[in-house]
Amino acid sequence: MATILNNSATLTYNSGAETGSAASNVVTTSLLDSASVSVEKYSANSNWRPGENITYFVTVTNTGTQPLNDIVLTDDLGGDTAPLVYVTGSARVIDGNDVTAVTPTDTSPLTISLEDALEPDESITVLYVARLNTAIDDDVDSITNTVEVQAVGDGCGFANAGDESSVTLPRADFALVEIVKAVDKAVVSCGDTLTYTFTIENSGNIPATDVVITDTLPEGFTVTSVTSVTDGVTTVYSPEDYSIDENNTLVLPTSDLTITVPARTEAGNGITVVTVTGAVTA
Repeated sequence: MATILNNSATLTYNSGAETGSAASNVVTTSLLDSASVSVEKYSANSNWRPGENITYFVTVTNTGTQPLNDIVLTDDLGGDTAPLVYVTGSARVIDGNDVTAVTPTDTSPLTISLEDALEPDESITVLYVARLNTAIDDDVDSITNTVEVQAVGDGCGFANAGDESSVTLPRADFALVEIVKAVDKAVVSCGDTLTYTFTIENSGNIPATDVVITDTLPEGFTVTSVTSVTDGVTTVYSPEDYSIDENNTLVLPTSDLTITVPARTEAGNGITVVTVTGAVTA
């Protein structure tokens, strides 16, 4: 930032037996800093999920009148709780069309030193990737991480220069569903009853709605009942609520009777259990 130099003069004089004085106007000069730096940080991501990678860009600009040396970037990786972990080997220095890998001198906090001097009005960008901790608390709605840049000027007095910039990203609203299928018997005979159980878990922070299950059942398996349980509530599906084609492929549901898997809570993932029972006829 420039320093404003204001200056004015006064004079006194004799006028016969009397004295007089006068004051000049004020003149202004801007003294440009010999060592000055600005930093702007932004992310390629608009939000985040636990376990996801986030790409950051840090643009450093020499806003002074002399070259800057010993430029060091320090990123707090989200602060004291350290929700972010640097992805090894991801850091790059982008200088125009040149992209060069750079190895951090430390990763906690993330510290990157730049070898080359930065000339006045010149900019350089550092890219790096950090991964979100999968165990981050469910009540964390956003993450703010800050990068600080320090440098040494080559000009008057070898002054230090510094600046910082922060990025805040919100947690994404998402459902993330996994399904595990189990069967109650390893061996059956013709005429036996067989039950398939589908355990559906949602690790996201919003419910998974309009879930549709498709399963090609064994030849000779005839469905006799279909139910689901969510939050202790049992739903019974009639034959009008699902379809079975000529290949014995079950699609559930096909009616307005929908399947929803709740969002994750502090108690754990949201769970819906679907049970398909039938008779083995061949």
